[in-house]
Amino acid sequence: MGIKNCLKLALVVSVGVMPAVGAEVVGYRGYKNYKSYRDYKSYRDYKSYRDYKSYRGYRGYRGVVKTAPLSSWTLYTYTLKLNYREFDSNSRVLDRDYSQWGELNGVGIRYSDPLFYFFGEVARGQDHYEGATWSGDPLSNTQRGVYLWEIEGGIREPTTGIIVGLGYRVWNRGNSGTPGDYDEIYYWSYLNFGYSYSLKGRKWEFSPSISYQKAFAPRMKAYLGNNPEFDLRRVTGVRIELPFNYYLGPQIGLYAGYKLEMWNVEGSGPTTTIINGKNYTLYEPPSRSITQNLTVGITIRF
Repeated sequence: MGIKNCLKLALVVSVGVMPAVGAEVVGYRGYKNYKSYRDYKSYRDYKSYRDYKSYRGYRGYRGVVKTAPLSSWTLYTYTLKLNYREFDSNSRVLDRDYSQWGELNGVGIRYSDPLFYFFGEVARGQDHYEGATWSGDPLSNTQRGVYLWEIEGGIREPTTGIIVGLGYRVWNRGNSGTPGDYDEIYYWSYLNFGYSYSLKGRKWEFSPSISYQKAFAPRMKAYLGNNPEFDLRRVTGVRIELPFNYYLGPQIGLYAGYKLEMWNVEGSGPTTTIINGKNYTLYEPPSRSITQNLTVGITIRF
């Protein structure tokens, strides 16, 4: 074998042994084995492609939560059923006022957004009284001119459902128009503390709530003689609301609801009043009022 052939063979051998420039394309994990191509989660398995909630699972894709308006106004009408009783010192019933469905009717308006709420409502009509005269004779009549109005506003914390509000309430018991009868008006401001929870579907929303009210500076004014005012002792309330909305479209919905409200009044101390030139010492007895509202209306979202 000549020198030239030996050099040629050596060259071939050396070329066959030496790795080619770019051999790393075949053996290096960056082509077939590197996870960023087939195995890396960002391609097929990463949740942002098929499984991430923002694609198909998120309720905002096919449902209504993401695209639902944030604020709403509700206009409604309602009928109110009243049950009011006064008690003596031995918790025996002295007298009572009551109404049936359809005798006290009202209208209301409610605003709500993710943080704030407000409502105002007023009802008017008649109820019935069963009790006795000051001399102890049994008395039963129908009282007209009865009205009850209430306003309240506050904050509903969206993540916890905690409610904190401030309200004002006025109730006129009305009178029968017979000689000796007179109006009594109860009124007070109050703090409201409660909790609400919201259940939502594609076209509906149900938001039950329960609240506790604490009145401050509660009073009662009697339109009798020189119109005395009574400083009431401790006044507290409890409220349960069951509002339901069924949405006909993105902005319009039908509203229906039920509300139960109870107020306990611990009565008052003695108050002196002048009737026909004579002094009398009067007091307001302890009492409890329970009202139930059945409500229908329309909700507008924006």
